[in-house]
Amino acid sequence: MPPYRPAGKKAKETVFIRSQVAELYPALSARAARCFALGAQIESLYGLILTTMLDADAKPAAAMYRSLTSLNAQSAAVQAAAEAVLDDDELDVLAAISSLCNRAMKHRHRLAHWIWGSSFAYPEAIILIDPVVLLEFETGAVRFTSPHDGRGLLDPFPVSSCYVYDEDALEEAVRNLAEAERLLAEFRVSVIPGVRERGGVHAGYEPLKEQPALKLELKALAARRQNNQSKPTERPRKGRRHS
Repeated sequence: MPPYRPAGKKAKETVFIRSQVAELYPALSARAARCFALGAQIESLYGLILTTMLDADAKPAAAMYRSLTSLNAQSAAVQAAAEAVLDDDELDVLAAISSLCNRAMKHRHRLAHWIWGSSFAYPEAIILIDPVVLLEFETGAVRFTSPHDGRGLLDPFPVSSCYVYDEDALEEAVRNLAEAERLLAEFRVSVIPGVRERGGVHAGYEPLKEQPALKLELKALAARRQNNQSKPTERPRKGRRHS
């Protein structure tokens, strides 16, 4: 089950800013840590794929990659480099995997950058507080004297702007990140020079196209392309093409 917004009577319960949630719910925190670890592996894999496709010296390629501070920028750089070396089908597979990665990484980014809290309405969950909403709330007419950590966000704070990450939500987040990382790792093997030509289980993108999640994403990509037929055509790709 994905994370959800507080609703109904529970949305009226006070949310507390509480960094101690990590100690209060060690099992949930362990799953959050797994999200961080998988996210780091995904970012690392994008760098390896970029270096491989550029056939570049590792140090300058790594420096260039580190200058890209968001996953969207990193995946866009990889996609741009891929257009010079991959054919249309391979590019579609990379685009589909990147879409899965970007979607899964939203959980990692939220867990890393939103404020952790808790609520009596959800006694076995991490409540993530949107930092933008919190900043707007705290720079308004609100006055408080209690320490920031442990402070209750009283009405009119919009509790419905938070996200509830309970055990099911965190398990799904880990599952989605793990699947995205695995697909990206398999794709990375497929673009290593010489591997595709030698053949075998990891010889290219064909085995990936049979993965259920990737098949759905490729179908969605094809549907979007079909819907955009009336729009200007994409710029020509420079990679290899099927005869």
